[in-house]
Amino acid sequence: METRASFVLIGAFTLLAIFAGMGFFLWMAQVEINKSYTQYDILFDQASGLNLASPVKFNGVDVGKVLNIALDRDEQSKVRVRIEVSANTPIRQGTEATLSSQGVTGVGFVGLEGGTTDDPRLPVDPLTGVAQIPSKNTAVQSLIEDAPDLLKQANAVLANIEKFTSDENAAHVAQILANLDTSSGQVSKLMDDLSTASNSLSGAAENFASFSDRLDSVATNADGAITDARTALTSATK
Repeated sequence: METRASFVLIGAFTLLAIFAGMGFFLWMAQVEINKSYTQYDILFDQASGLNLASPVKFNGVDVGKVLNIALDRDEQSKVRVRIEVSANTPIRQGTEATLSSQGVTGVGFVGLEGGTTDDPRLPVDPLTGVAQIPSKNTAVQSLIEDAPDLLKQANAVLANIEKFTSDENAAHVAQILANLDTSSGQVSKLMDDLSTASNSLSGAAENFASFSDRLDSVATNADGAITDARTALTSATK
């Protein structure tokens, strides 16, 4: 009798634990069902490292996950990524999406940032039924994309330097330097000639000043002689 009672008690506890577990899972499912989500589309140039259920972060906070990854039907060079985020995530016009990776494993995730609550909401695309968030490249992605152009520019600069330092250009540079040296000598001689001419002009000016003084003296003496002649003539007349 006691053995039967023990089995009944154990069975009751087992059933109670099973029902409690089922109730907990149903409650969790109900919470998940009641939680509201909003879907968005994003067009990326590529989706390396991104997988289904990859996290979606807004300003670094987990707000959702990736639902689908596929080539865009209109632009097959683009990858259309559909995400699902909490409905209260403040995604507005001005919000931009980036494809980033976290940790040393390089696991990809979608990063959202930008926009304010004062900005209007993104318009819904009537063809897809969801709004589309514009994407942008990260600094590293931009550097990788610009690397071929930078390499071409570097090669062009090196080619110009090599062309400038060719034997022909070296001869031209040597000729230019020789011409400059000759011109420098000619300029120096011209400056010497100008200095000599300046000295000559200075001497001529001094001679002219002395000659002018002599003319003044002669004029003074002439005036005196004329005065004396007039006096003598007057005396003789009387």
